[in-house]
Amino acid sequence: TGENVENLKDGTGNQALSLPKTCGSLVWTKRVGADDGQFLGGATFSLSPADITLEGLDPRTIADNGEEDLDPRDGYFATDDIVPGDYMLTETTVPAGYYGASEPRKVTITAGDQTETGAFINYLGSIAFTKATKGDAMALVPGATFTITALSGPAAQAPWDLDTNPIIVKDNAEHDDDANGGQFMVTGLPMGMYSVTETTRPVGYDLDAATGYANVVNAKTAAVFASQMPQEGDQPYVFQDTMRLAPIQISKSDQTSGLPLNGATFILCKDSKESEDFDPAVDCAPENQIQTLTSGDDGNGVAISKPLPFGMYWVW
Repeated sequence: TGENVENLKDGTGNQALSLPKTCGSLVWTKRVGADDGQFLGGATFSLSPADITLEGLDPRTIADNGEEDLDPRDGYFATDDIVPGDYMLTETTVPAGYYGASEPRKVTITAGDQTETGAFINYLGSIAFTKATKGDAMALVPGATFTITALSGPAAQAPWDLDTNPIIVKDNAEHDDDANGGQFMVTGLPMGMYSVTETTRPVGYDLDAATGYANVVNAKTAAVFASQMPQEGDQPYVFQDTMRLAPIQISKSDQTSGLPLNGATFILCKDSKESEDFDPAVDCAPENQIQTLTSGDDGNGVAISKPLPFGMYWVW
């Protein structure tokens, strides 16, 4: 009314307000091979409404370390401000070279809560092959080294680049996960076509010059074939080395005159324990005796054995 205006005073007051959160958040991870495998970056997911109450809400695209991903770590995902309701979380981009987009998962978002949906898994492949002696009685041969080179597919592209940086596989050593000599298992391989070649032969054998091919297209173990396009019924290729053979020559002579002596008999035995300690009862046991030789049979005082594979022998 205009009266007592002079008695009015300006003033402000603070009032604490407690507003309930109306949205929720979602976190998950991306791993290799198993729920506890190493974290894997580079995937992209889609979060799509699966509830009629969310009709008209656009799907959300969450790329690893992209704008919608609030967790800066590779393989960790976090997104928030999600309207409560049911959604489908779908992996739409698998990291290069990996196999197996995980099955879509239904997630329920509740107001004010963080929903955890666990790990999504991608896989790498593997190649298995065998090294054996050439011939009817094939036997595993340890000690070879192979080179595995990517020919096509993600394996031959960045970030793998296994076309220019091939994998060197040493039997029972680097990159070989099979503990049996002569049997190879190479794991952790991205998808693609590979060539497999023997680059270092075992001692006492000739190199197998053939090239094998393996097509890694899923998480199953790929076999090596003689062709990039094997026909139905083709058997996996076995790398076979020809055993090198050489004879042993024995000469018998008189210690004083040096003249050759004929008629001396020798037993040729295969060493049983690869040592310098000769034990006739063991090293020349009947099962280790290879051949009986007589000096003079192959010339004056000379005896020559049959061709033998590389190794240690005793002459007794």
